[in-house]
Amino acid sequence: MTRPPLAHRLAGDWAILVLALFWVARYAIVTTVDHLAADTAIFYLPRALISLSGFGLSTAITRVRPTPSSSVRGWGILALLMLAVIGGFFQASVNYVIFHFFAPEMRPVVDGTVYLRDTVSWFWTYAALLGIVFALDASRDAAERARQIAVLDRMAHQAQLRALRYQLNPHFIFNTLNSIATLVARRDTETAERMIEDLADFLRATLAVDPHEDVSLARELELQALYLALEARRFPDRLRVAMDVTPESTHALVPSLITQPLTENVLRHAVAVSEARVRLDIVARKVDGQLHLIIANDVPPDARPRRGMSVGLANVAERLRARFAERSSFDAGLQADGRFAAVIRIPFVAR
Repeated sequence: MTRPPLAHRLAGDWAILVLALFWVARYAIVTTVDHLAADTAIFYLPRALISLSGFGLSTAITRVRPTPSSSVRGWGILALLMLAVIGGFFQASVNYVIFHFFAPEMRPVVDGTVYLRDTVSWFWTYAALLGIVFALDASRDAAERARQIAVLDRMAHQAQLRALRYQLNPHFIFNTLNSIATLVARRDTETAERMIEDLADFLRATLAVDPHEDVSLARELELQALYLALEARRFPDRLRVAMDVTPESTHALVPSLITQPLTENVLRHAVAVSEARVRLDIVARKVDGQLHLIIANDVPPDARPRRGMSVGLANVAERLRARFAERSSFDAGLQADGRFAAVIRIPFVAR
């Protein structure tokens, strides 16, 4: 990546503002104290030149400063101290030059002891400045890392939702295509054409749904109606669907296709493995500020008992946990009446 010109980098560097405020404040404080102590108006200009030179020198030093993200602990501090020594030395030298021209009586004699004393004095000034800048660098780096972590968490969360949302049961596609092939072999082209149209409508509708957006329960049930109509053609004598949904609950927002794995579960574990007639009930109610959504089905006597949670049920549980955390619940299992039911409870939010 091409770096911007130096002038643009300097203008966009927040450290410049910190340095400018420091040197302006220092000039104001020193000149005010001197003025209160004596008539030192003649020193206003040299003090201003010292502040300007200090601003320029400290700006140059801070441009090569180590940052918390690029420095190793210990070496970064040592580098800052070395820069502070350099700053103190050059600032003391600039001061002598300025006062030599404007107020030589202020520095009549400059020997090694005086030079060392002034260098040490300016060293602490530059050490404090670089310490402030380094601390602010660390604060900004920490804030940027927190922002990046939040972005990565959000991206991971969205990827998780997308993966769960698109986890369609391949058996459904294969079985539907096999059913269509059987109808074609029997020359029942009319029924085969209707199944193809139903499959195309279902896939088009589901793929058009944004996996990150909630949909109204009414829309969710429309999608399930397409799916169940397709399955009803495969099992015309085995599947019976009944919906008991209150008008109020149809406005509730739910994660898109959250019921799909549940209805697939009924078809796979009850309807497809038995010759008995299976009733599938979809019930929705608003209860105490929550939407209660129930998918229940008969358990045929010849159906194999389920052990643990299937992939479809685990998919629903994980999606609800990722979307609502502790504000939702999901239970699935045999009921007292011998039927199997999956119960979703989520906050009721209407569109």
